Amino acid sequence: MRLMLVFAGSAALAGCQQDVKMDPASQETATPQVTATPQQTAAGPVGEQYLALGTEPFWSVEVSTGRLRYSTPEDIPGAIFAAQRSVGTGGITYTGMLKGAAASLSISDGECSDGMSDTVYAYRAAFTLAGKILNGCARKR
Repeated sequence: MRLMLVFAGSAALAGCQQDVKMDPASQETATPQVTATPQQTAAGPVGEQYLALGTEPFWSVEVSTGRLRYSTPEDIPGAIFAAQRSVGTGGITYTGMLKGAAASLSISDGECSDGMSDTVYAYRAAFTLAGKILNGCARKR
């Protein structure tokens, strides 16, 4: 019985290994980017793609592996920037720098309404840019 528990514990720990990879955008500074192996989190597995959006003011953030694209009605093509992903008990947070300002997107489980339509989203979102917080909703892409 003990041998079976030791084996099960070893197998579980093996799934928690991390690979260190260099982020091509930051090779000049030689900052390593830590990428977790695929795992399930509260808001979804690693590498999941999301669309976060909000109203009043209107904004959206598209999440792709290692990068975010922030758009507004004034800048429809948006600005793409590198982001680091971290997982906490409250959900997933992506952080980076957008045009010299700190930016972060937090996505957490919980039903959300955009306030403008009858759409109900599975996730809540908050985008922070230069200290200003924009609340909204998110869905998987």
